[in-house]
Amino acid sequence: MDPFTSAVLAATLLAVWSYVTYIAVRRGVRDGLLDKERDAAKNAADSVR
Repeated sequence: MDPFTSAVLAATLLAVWSYVTYIAVRRGVRDGLLDKERDAAKNAADSVR
């Protein structure tokens, strides 16, 4: 494999890895925020009773 092909392959793999990591982190943060909102709503409902 020549150096140019190696560089292109490395850049492509880095881009794919970065995108997958970004999506996973964003989804994790979003799910975490939803969990906090759900817990807060549950705690508020429990305190009213």
